[in-house]
Amino acid sequence: MGFLEANINLDGTKFNHAILLAAQKYLVEAIQFHDPEWLDKPEGPLSWYWNREDIESVCFLINFADTLGRLRKNITEKSITTYIKKFKELLQTKKENQFEETLLELRFARALCELVSPISFEPFVPQETKALGQQPRSPDYAMRLPDGDIQIEVTTFHFGALESWNLATKHLSKQLSHLLEKHKISRVIEIAFPLEFNSISLLPRKFLEDLADEICLSTSGSRQIMIRHKTGTLTWKPFLLLDDESQIFKEATDEEISTVSSFAYGFQKRLVKENHDELFLKSLRNTLNKKRSQRAKSLPYLLVLGLSHYSITVEGVMTAVRERIWPNPNYEWLTGLLIFTPASGFLESDPLPTLNYSFNPNARIPPTEALNEMLKNDARFHLRNGVFCSH
Repeated sequence: MGFLEANINLDGTKFNHAILLAAQKYLVEAIQFHDPEWLDKPEGPLSWYWNREDIESVCFLINFADTLGRLRKNITEKSITTYIKKFKELLQTKKENQFEETLLELRFARALCELVSPISFEPFVPQETKALGQQPRSPDYAMRLPDGDIQIEVTTFHFGALESWNLATKHLSKQLSHLLEKHKISRVIEIAFPLEFNSISLLPRKFLEDLADEICLSTSGSRQIMIRHKTGTLTWKPFLLLDDESQIFKEATDEEISTVSSFAYGFQKRLVKENHDELFLKSLRNTLNKKRSQRAKSLPYLLVLGLSHYSITVEGVMTAVRERIWPNPNYEWLTGLLIFTPASGFLESDPLPTLNYSFNPNARIPPTEALNEMLKNDARFHLRNGVFCSH
Protein backbone atom coordinates (compact mmCIF):
# COMPACT_ATOMS: atom_id res chain seq x y z
CA MET A 1 0.00 0.00 0.00
CA GLY A 2 1.13 3.55 -0.62
CA PHE A 3 0.56 6.72 -2.60
CA LEU A 4 -0.58 5.00 -5.79
CA GLU A 5 -3.29 3.11 -3.88
CA ALA A 6 -4.37 6.12 -1.81
CA ASN A 7 -8.07 6.97 -1.99
CA ILE A 8 -8.28 9.49 0.81
CA ASN A 9 -10.79 12.19 1.75
CA LEU A 10 -9.14 15.52 0.91
CA ASP A 11 -11.90 17.78 2.24
CA GLY A 12 -10.43 20.82 3.97
CA THR A 13 -7.18 20.62 2.02
CA LYS A 14 -6.10 22.62 -1.03
CA PHE A 15 -6.64 19.55 -3.20
CA ASN A 16 -9.44 17.27 -4.39
CA HIS A 17 -9.79 13.74 -5.70
CA ALA A 18 -9.30 14.73 -9.34
CA ILE A 19 -6.03 16.48 -8.45
CA LEU A 20 -4.92 13.35 -6.57
CA LEU A 21 -5.57 11.14 -9.60
CA ALA A 22 -3.69 13.57 -11.87
CA ALA A 23 -0.72 13.65 -9.45
CA GLN A 24 -0.59 9.86 -9.24
CA LYS A 25 -0.61 9.59 -13.04
CA TYR A 26 1.99 12.32 -13.51
CA LEU A 27 4.47 10.98 -10.97
CA VAL A 28 4.29 7.35 -12.01
CA GLU A 29 4.81 8.30 -15.67
CA ALA A 30 7.66 10.70 -14.88
CA ILE A 31 9.45 8.23 -12.63
CA GLN A 32 8.87 5.39 -15.07
CA PHE A 33 10.50 7.46 -17.81
CA HIS A 34 13.49 8.82 -15.86
CA ASP A 35 14.23 6.15 -13.23
CA PRO A 36 11.99 3.06 -13.61
CA GLU A 37 14.00 1.01 -11.09
CA TRP A 38 12.95 3.42 -8.34
CA LEU A 39 9.30 2.34 -8.72
CA ASP A 40 10.27 -1.27 -8.03
CA LYS A 41 12.33 -0.35 -4.97
CA PRO A 42 11.63 3.18 -3.66
CA GLU A 43 14.53 4.47 -1.58
CA GLY A 44 15.67 7.70 0.05
CA PRO A 45 13.66 10.46 1.73
CA LEU A 46 11.00 10.53 -1.00
CA SER A 47 10.14 6.89 -0.35
CA TRP A 48 8.95 7.80 3.15
CA TYR A 49 6.03 9.65 1.55
CA TRP A 50 5.62 7.28 -1.39
CA ASN A 51 5.08 4.19 0.77
CA ARG A 52 2.37 5.81 2.90
CA GLU A 53 -1.18 6.93 2.27
CA ASP A 54 -1.91 9.21 5.22
CA ILE A 55 -3.18 12.68 4.38
CA GLU A 56 0.14 14.45 5.08
CA SER A 57 2.10 12.15 2.75
CA VAL A 58 -0.53 12.25 0.02
CA CYS A 59 -0.71 16.06 0.10
CA PHE A 60 3.08 16.30 0.04
CA LEU A 61 3.26 14.19 -3.11
CA ILE A 62 0.44 16.10 -4.80
CA ASN A 63 2.40 19.28 -4.13
CA PHE A 64 5.57 17.55 -5.34
CA ALA A 65 3.86 16.64 -8.61
CA ASP A 66 2.57 20.20 -8.99
CA THR A 67 6.09 21.60 -8.46
CA LEU A 68 7.59 19.32 -11.10
CA GLY A 69 4.75 19.68 -13.58
CA ARG A 70 4.41 23.45 -13.45
CA LEU A 71 8.16 23.95 -13.67
CA ARG A 72 8.46 21.66 -16.69
CA LYS A 73 6.05 23.95 -18.57
CA ASN A 74 7.79 27.17 -17.54
CA ILE A 75 11.50 26.63 -18.17
CA THR A 76 13.64 27.16 -21.24
CA GLU A 77 14.41 24.25 -23.55
CA LYS A 78 18.09 24.47 -22.59
CA SER A 79 17.10 23.96 -18.95
CA ILE A 80 15.52 20.53 -19.43
CA THR A 81 18.80 18.63 -18.86
CA THR A 82 19.34 20.35 -15.49
CA TYR A 83 15.68 19.92 -14.56
CA ILE A 84 15.91 16.17 -15.16
CA LYS A 85 19.18 15.99 -13.21
CA LYS A 86 17.53 17.62 -10.17
CA PHE A 87 14.48 15.35 -10.46
CA LYS A 88 16.72 12.27 -10.45
CA GLU A 89 18.66 13.69 -7.51
CA LEU A 90 15.44 13.88 -5.50
CA LEU A 91 14.71 10.24 -6.33
CA GLN A 92 18.17 8.85 -5.75
CA THR A 93 19.69 10.78 -2.86
CA LYS A 94 19.85 9.01 0.49
CA LYS A 95 20.68 12.23 2.37
CA GLU A 96 17.75 14.07 3.88
CA ASN A 97 19.50 17.46 3.90
CA GLN A 98 20.38 17.17 0.20
CA PHE A 99 16.79 16.20 -0.57
CA GLU A 100 15.43 19.17 1.38
CA GLU A 101 17.82 21.68 -0.19
CA THR A 102 17.18 20.52 -3.76
CA LEU A 103 13.44 20.52 -3.12
CA LEU A 104 13.71 24.07 -1.74
CA GLU A 105 15.39 25.21 -4.97
CA LEU A 106 12.60 23.72 -7.09
CA ARG A 107 9.82 25.01 -4.84
CA PHE A 108 11.25 28.50 -5.10
CA ALA A 109 11.38 28.25 -8.90
CA ARG A 110 7.79 26.96 -8.88
CA ALA A 111 6.68 30.00 -6.89
CA LEU A 112 8.74 32.33 -9.10
CA CYS A 113 7.17 31.06 -12.32
CA GLU A 114 3.86 32.53 -11.19
CA LEU A 115 5.48 35.94 -11.68
CA VAL A 116 7.91 35.40 -14.54
CA SER A 117 8.58 32.79 -17.21
CA PRO A 118 10.34 31.06 -18.74
CA ILE A 119 13.00 30.43 -16.10
CA SER A 120 16.50 29.39 -17.12
CA PHE A 121 18.33 26.75 -15.04
CA GLU A 122 22.11 27.19 -14.67
CA PRO A 123 22.14 29.85 -17.39
CA PHE A 124 25.92 30.10 -17.82
CA VAL A 125 26.50 26.37 -18.31
CA PRO A 126 26.63 25.55 -22.06
CA GLN A 127 24.22 22.85 -23.18
CA GLU A 128 26.98 20.54 -24.43
CA THR A 129 28.82 20.58 -21.07
CA LYS A 130 25.61 19.89 -19.13
CA ALA A 131 25.28 16.56 -20.88
CA LEU A 132 28.90 15.74 -19.99
CA GLY A 133 28.43 16.66 -16.35
CA GLN A 134 30.94 19.51 -16.50
CA GLN A 135 29.85 22.44 -14.38
CA PRO A 136 31.43 25.88 -14.80
CA ARG A 137 30.26 28.37 -12.20
CA SER A 138 26.74 29.63 -12.70
CA PRO A 139 23.84 30.88 -10.58
CA ASP A 140 20.95 28.46 -10.17
CA TYR A 141 18.52 30.49 -12.26
CA ALA A 142 18.10 33.48 -14.53
CA MET A 143 14.94 35.30 -15.57
CA ARG A 144 14.34 37.78 -18.35
CA LEU A 145 12.44 40.98 -17.59
CA PRO A 146 11.58 43.82 -20.02
CA ASP A 147 14.57 45.87 -18.81
CA GLY A 148 17.16 43.12 -18.56
CA ASP A 149 18.14 39.72 -17.20
CA ILE A 150 18.37 38.89 -13.50
CA GLN A 151 20.51 36.10 -12.05
CA ILE A 152 19.40 34.20 -8.97
CA GLU A 153 21.19 31.86 -6.58
CA VAL A 154 19.24 29.76 -4.04
CA THR A 155 20.75 28.32 -0.89
CA THR A 156 19.82 27.25 2.63
CA PHE A 157 21.06 29.38 5.51
CA HIS A 158 22.58 27.12 8.16
CA PHE A 159 23.42 28.78 11.47
CA GLY A 160 26.23 26.37 12.34
CA ALA A 161 26.16 26.91 16.11
CA LEU A 162 22.39 26.34 16.18
CA GLU A 163 22.69 23.13 14.17
CA SER A 164 25.34 21.83 16.58
CA TRP A 165 23.02 22.67 19.48
CA ASN A 166 20.13 20.91 17.78
CA LEU A 167 22.20 17.78 17.18
CA ALA A 168 23.57 17.75 20.75
CA THR A 169 20.12 18.15 22.32
CA LYS A 170 18.82 15.41 20.02
CA HIS A 171 21.56 13.08 21.29
CA LEU A 172 20.77 14.08 24.86
CA SER A 173 17.08 13.28 24.37
CA LYS A 174 17.96 9.90 22.90
CA GLN A 175 20.28 8.95 25.77
CA LEU A 176 17.81 10.05 28.43
CA SER A 177 15.00 8.14 26.72
CA HIS A 178 17.07 4.94 26.86
CA LEU A 179 17.69 5.48 30.57
CA LEU A 180 14.00 6.16 31.25
CA GLU A 181 13.06 3.05 29.29
CA LYS A 182 15.47 1.03 31.42
CA HIS A 183 13.66 2.21 34.57
CA LYS A 184 10.17 2.05 32.96
CA ILE A 185 9.60 5.63 34.07
CA SER A 186 7.31 8.06 32.23
CA ARG A 187 8.10 11.77 32.18
CA VAL A 188 7.87 14.88 30.04
CA ILE A 189 11.27 16.59 29.96
CA GLU A 190 12.09 20.11 28.84
CA ILE A 191 15.68 20.81 27.83
CA ALA A 192 16.45 24.55 28.00
CA PHE A 193 20.12 24.82 27.16
CA PRO A 194 22.34 27.64 25.90
CA LEU A 195 23.84 27.69 22.43
CA GLU A 196 27.19 26.65 23.94
CA PHE A 197 25.82 23.11 24.36
CA ASN A 198 27.25 21.79 21.10
CA SER A 199 28.25 18.23 22.01
CA ILE A 200 26.79 15.43 24.12
CA SER A 201 30.35 14.82 25.34
CA LEU A 202 29.92 17.88 27.59
CA LEU A 203 27.71 15.69 29.79
CA PRO A 204 29.54 12.51 30.91
CA ARG A 205 27.66 9.21 30.91
CA LYS A 206 27.88 8.90 34.71
CA PHE A 207 26.31 12.36 35.07
CA LEU A 208 23.41 11.33 32.82
CA GLU A 209 22.86 8.11 34.77
CA ASP A 210 22.73 10.06 38.05
CA LEU A 211 20.36 12.56 36.45
CA ALA A 212 18.06 9.75 35.30
CA ASP A 213 18.06 8.33 38.83
CA GLU A 214 17.03 11.75 40.15
CA ILE A 215 14.21 11.98 37.61
CA CYS A 216 13.01 8.52 38.62
CA LEU A 217 12.84 9.43 42.30
CA SER A 218 10.56 12.45 41.82
CA THR A 219 7.57 12.99 39.55
CA SER A 220 8.56 16.60 38.91
CA GLY A 221 11.61 18.75 39.41
CA SER A 222 14.43 20.63 37.72
CA ARG A 223 18.19 20.69 37.63
CA GLN A 224 20.43 23.59 36.66
CA ILE A 225 23.45 22.48 34.65
CA MET A 226 26.54 24.58 33.94
CA ILE A 227 27.64 24.34 30.32
CA ARG A 228 30.79 26.26 29.44
CA HIS A 229 30.08 28.88 32.10
CA LYS A 230 26.47 29.24 30.95
CA THR A 231 23.42 27.94 32.80
CA GLY A 232 21.07 25.39 31.30
CA THR A 233 17.99 23.91 32.91
CA LEU A 234 16.47 20.47 32.61
CA THR A 235 12.90 20.26 33.93
CA TRP A 236 10.68 17.19 34.24
CA LYS A 237 7.03 16.64 35.06
CA PRO A 238 4.45 13.83 34.91
CA PHE A 239 3.22 12.50 31.60
CA LEU A 240 -0.36 13.35 30.65
CA LEU A 241 -3.14 10.86 29.91
CA LEU A 242 -6.61 11.54 28.55
CA ASP A 243 -9.24 10.91 31.21
CA ASP A 244 -12.05 8.86 29.64
CA GLU A 245 -14.81 10.46 31.68
CA SER A 246 -13.87 14.15 31.55
CA GLN A 247 -12.03 13.96 28.20
CA ILE A 248 -9.35 16.18 29.76
CA PHE A 249 -5.64 15.46 29.84
CA LYS A 250 -4.45 14.89 33.42
CA GLU A 251 -1.14 14.11 35.07
CA ALA A 252 -0.70 10.37 35.35
CA THR A 253 1.35 8.19 37.67
CA ASP A 254 3.74 5.58 36.36
CA GLU A 255 1.28 2.92 37.53
CA GLU A 256 -1.57 4.47 35.54
CA ILE A 257 0.55 4.71 32.42
CA SER A 258 1.61 1.08 32.82
CA THR A 259 -2.00 0.05 32.16
CA VAL A 260 -1.76 1.34 28.58
CA SER A 261 2.00 1.23 27.90
CA SER A 262 5.14 -0.04 29.57
CA PHE A 263 6.35 3.56 29.74
CA ALA A 264 6.05 6.88 27.90
CA TYR A 265 8.16 9.99 27.54
CA GLY A 266 8.22 13.29 25.72
CA PHE A 267 10.93 15.88 25.12
CA GLN A 268 10.67 19.60 24.52
CA LYS A 269 13.77 21.52 23.45
CA ARG A 270 14.17 25.24 23.97
CA LEU A 271 17.13 27.45 23.21
CA VAL A 272 18.08 29.75 26.07
CA LYS A 273 17.82 33.22 24.56
CA GLU A 274 21.05 35.16 24.77
CA ASN A 275 22.80 37.68 22.58
CA HIS A 276 24.59 35.76 19.86
CA ASP A 277 24.38 38.51 17.25
CA GLU A 278 28.04 38.38 16.25
CA LEU A 279 28.04 34.60 15.94
CA PHE A 280 24.84 34.78 13.89
CA LEU A 281 26.29 37.53 11.70
CA LYS A 282 29.47 35.54 11.06
CA SER A 283 27.43 32.55 9.91
CA LEU A 284 25.31 34.78 7.64
CA ARG A 285 28.39 36.39 6.12
CA ASN A 286 29.91 32.98 5.45
CA THR A 287 26.75 31.93 3.62
CA LEU A 288 26.76 35.06 1.46
CA ASN A 289 30.48 34.95 0.73
CA LYS A 290 30.29 31.38 -0.58
CA LYS A 291 27.90 32.56 -3.29
CA ARG A 292 29.85 35.58 -4.50
CA SER A 293 31.60 33.76 -7.35
CA GLN A 294 28.43 32.18 -8.77
CA ARG A 295 27.48 35.29 -10.72
CA ALA A 296 28.23 37.29 -13.84
CA LYS A 297 29.52 40.67 -12.74
CA SER A 298 27.50 42.60 -15.33
CA LEU A 299 23.98 41.60 -14.22
CA PRO A 300 21.83 42.19 -11.11
CA TYR A 301 22.33 39.33 -8.66
CA LEU A 302 19.77 38.09 -6.14
CA LEU A 303 20.51 35.62 -3.37
CA VAL A 304 17.55 33.60 -2.09
CA LEU A 305 17.74 32.03 1.37
CA GLY A 306 15.73 29.22 2.85
CA LEU A 307 15.92 29.07 6.65
CA SER A 308 17.08 25.74 8.07
CA HIS A 309 15.60 26.00 11.57
CA TYR A 310 12.43 27.42 13.12
CA SER A 311 14.51 29.46 15.57
CA ILE A 312 15.94 31.49 12.67
CA THR A 313 13.33 34.14 11.90
CA VAL A 314 12.76 36.15 8.75
CA GLU A 315 12.85 39.39 10.72
CA GLY A 316 16.06 38.37 12.48
CA VAL A 317 17.84 37.75 9.18
CA MET A 318 16.43 40.86 7.52
CA THR A 319 17.44 43.06 10.45
CA ALA A 320 21.01 41.74 10.26
CA VAL A 321 21.05 42.33 6.50
CA ARG A 322 19.77 45.92 6.73
CA GLU A 323 21.95 46.92 9.67
CA ARG A 324 25.17 44.96 9.14
CA ILE A 325 25.35 43.65 5.56
CA TRP A 326 24.14 46.48 3.33
CA PRO A 327 26.28 49.20 5.00
CA ASN A 328 29.35 47.01 4.40
CA PRO A 329 31.04 47.88 1.05
CA ASN A 330 32.24 44.27 0.77
CA TYR A 331 28.69 43.35 -0.30
CA GLU A 332 28.19 45.83 -3.11
CA TRP A 333 28.23 42.84 -5.49
CA LEU A 334 24.83 41.72 -4.16
CA THR A 335 21.74 43.47 -5.57
CA GLY A 336 19.31 42.04 -3.07
CA LEU A 337 18.45 39.25 -0.69
CA LEU A 338 15.21 37.27 -0.61
CA ILE A 339 13.94 34.83 2.00
CA PHE A 340 11.70 32.12 0.62
CA THR A 341 9.28 30.41 2.99
CA PRO A 342 7.49 27.40 1.47
CA ALA A 343 3.87 26.69 2.30
CA SER A 344 3.68 25.47 5.89
CA GLY A 345 0.92 22.95 5.17
CA PHE A 346 -1.74 21.87 2.75
CA LEU A 347 -4.98 22.84 4.50
CA GLU A 348 -7.13 25.50 2.89
CA SER A 349 -6.33 27.77 5.84
CA ASP A 350 -2.55 27.31 5.60
CA PRO A 351 -0.58 30.26 4.17
CA LEU A 352 0.83 30.20 0.67
CA PRO A 353 4.60 30.41 0.02
CA THR A 354 6.02 33.84 0.83
CA LEU A 355 8.91 35.91 -0.50
CA ASN A 356 10.42 38.60 1.70
CA TYR A 357 13.04 40.80 0.08
CA SER A 358 15.48 43.59 0.75
CA PHE A 359 17.43 45.48 -1.91
CA ASN A 360 20.94 46.66 -1.22
CA PRO A 361 20.93 50.49 -1.32
CA ASN A 362 24.68 50.41 -1.96
CA ALA A 363 24.69 47.74 -4.68
CA ARG A 364 27.03 48.29 -7.60
CA ILE A 365 24.23 47.04 -9.88
CA PRO A 366 20.85 48.17 -8.45
CA PRO A 367 17.54 46.41 -9.10
CA THR A 368 15.81 47.21 -12.37
CA GLU A 369 12.46 48.93 -12.43
CA ALA A 370 10.72 45.77 -13.60
CA LEU A 371 12.30 43.70 -10.81
CA ASN A 372 11.14 46.22 -8.26
CA GLU A 373 7.61 46.15 -9.68
CA MET A 374 7.56 42.35 -9.69
CA LEU A 375 8.54 41.99 -6.04
CA LYS A 376 6.75 45.05 -4.71
CA ASN A 377 3.50 44.93 -6.65
CA ASP A 378 3.31 41.34 -7.97
CA ALA A 379 3.77 42.56 -11.54
CA ARG A 380 3.97 39.61 -13.94
CA PHE A 381 6.26 39.17 -16.91
CA HIS A 382 5.67 36.07 -19.02
CA LEU A 383 7.56 36.03 -22.31
CA ARG A 384 5.41 34.49 -25.05
CA ASN A 385 6.59 34.51 -28.68
CA GLY A 386 8.92 37.41 -27.98
CA VAL A 387 6.26 39.53 -26.25
CA PHE A 388 5.81 40.09 -22.49
CA CYS A 389 2.34 39.52 -21.09
CA SER A 390 0.85 39.26 -17.60
CA HIS A 391 -0.46 35.69 -17.86
